[in-house]
Amino acid sequence: MTSTGVLETWVVDAWKEKTRQKEYGFLFSRAETAANLASMVGGLIGGLVAVFSLQLPFLLGGVVFLSTWAMSLFLLEEKTSIKKIKINQIITKSLEIIKQGTKESIKNSQVLSVALYAGLTMIGIKALDMFWSKRFVDMASGKVWVTGYIWVLVSLFMILGNLALKSWTDKQKGYIKGIMVYTIMAGLAIFLSALSQNFYLAIFFFLIYEISRGIHRPALFGYFNKIIPSQKRATILSFTITLTWAGSALGLLILGWVAKKYSIEASWLTASLIILLSLIPVFKLKTSY
Repeated sequence: MTSTGVLETWVVDAWKEKTRQKEYGFLFSRAETAANLASMVGGLIGGLVAVFSLQLPFLLGGVVFLSTWAMSLFLLEEKTSIKKIKINQIITKSLEIIKQGTKESIKNSQVLSVALYAGLTMIGIKALDMFWSKRFVDMASGKVWVTGYIWVLVSLFMILGNLALKSWTDKQKGYIKGIMVYTIMAGLAIFLSALSQNFYLAIFFFLIYEISRGIHRPALFGYFNKIIPSQKRATILSFTITLTWAGSALGLLILGWVAKKYSIEASWLTASLIILLSLIPVFKLKTSY
């Protein structure tokens, strides 16, 4: 959950306005599926060109970003305006939004519980984001090119998670149940991956974890967009996003220290326990949502 939530809010409101349909949960699963497909293609291309030079993936990435920006100017249907805004105005307004979002979130026990859950899970997730490539490269005797192909598998298995969540919500099962299933699956899978000394077995359990990651982000946004009124959604989401950033920072510091002091495997074992413990704040929530 690394975006600000503004894009997701805009998409939901635009969908409601254009279609007059109330059901929109599938939007998040579809968006994640599209993103993961693009990521899979990018990982494959990156793995191929990195054989020639590690600079080429960065160069191609820059070209894609600029091309996407150019396309958005033509594809977006809404009119945009450009205003000169000073840095201090941006900072002041951002702090105001965070303050207001914090106030509103603390009042709402449902939002606060899931926000705390999201922040805790990010502590554990960061250890995996930081070290999976190094661990698997080391296990593959230093073959850096394997990361591109592993990333393709990661994207593919995250798509499986996206599809699993869509099937789950299509059957009118709540997002909270999906979050609980994700958390247990993620914690156990990464625990087993950390204990595995065999290269292929470690990757297998890591990919099972990635299925659960495919559930995580769309389930969170689906839940928040279901319980929060449209006019308050982006503001309240700012609080949750801030907690996920804080969780990421703690993950980098604490689990980075564990990896340095002991081993990557030790940091992953710690991460798996943190991910499982993150369920505590959401235990009392209604699972029908």
